[in-house]
Amino acid sequence: MRGVLLKQQGDHTRARQELEAALALRRRYPDAPGYTLATHQLWLADLLREGFSAYADAVALAEAVLQEEDTNAHNRWWAWRTLAYARLGLGESALAAQAAREALALAQQMESPEALCNAYQVLGHIQRAAGQVTDAGHSVAQEWRWARRHGSVEYRCNALANCARVRLLQARQACGLALQSEELPAALPPTADPRRARQHVRSVQRLLGWAQTLAQQLDRAAGRRGYQDDLDTVRQQVEALAALLAG
Repeated sequence: MRGVLLKQQGDHTRARQELEAALALRRRYPDAPGYTLATHQLWLADLLREGFSAYADAVALAEAVLQEEDTNAHNRWWAWRTLAYARLGLGESALAAQAAREALALAQQMESPEALCNAYQVLGHIQRAAGQVTDAGHSVAQEWRWARRHGSVEYRCNALANCARVRLLQARQACGLALQSEELPAALPPTADPRRARQHVRSVQRLLGWAQTLAQQLDRAAGRRGYQDDLDTVRQQVEALAALLAG
């Protein structure tokens, strides 16, 4: 738990030391009370992919969980979700999408708002990366639905941020711009639909405004600015696009 708390505070190096030590102890004493081996493996896997971009190591840990015969449904769902993000980090889009679909199928069987919210989140992330804007729109709508059902401040903040990211892609699409780049031209191409693009830009701005209060709550609790920084990245992109449309 010390490692998990350090991760939440953004101290990834110390968090890794604690989680690696915890995993080593669990392997040494498999019958001791406490969290399962799979839980230890997945906590470390998520830290490795998020904090260190050690995607191959995260894949190995997640696959080890899936190979264990007695892994429960929640940890199998968690492993597929972790695997989806890690595969995407390695550039293995097809395998990432397959893992995300496995996570979603398990979440639907479990009927858990937490699992469903997170499953749609990773699926939407993969679809955005692939430029599948319509599919991503469906996924983030479902993510927001289950985030509201779950009630978590973090889940609602993340869902609103992801809705804003999809709206930003829709704005770029309406402008006739490449979806896989953040660069903007000096002027809009002839195929642009400025009116529709402006509608999407206003939607992004509203979504970011709703997410801002939640992000501030989360950052105050963690003693850092991670959630607000993520929103600022999207805000800078949409402001640049709004300036292009205004010109």
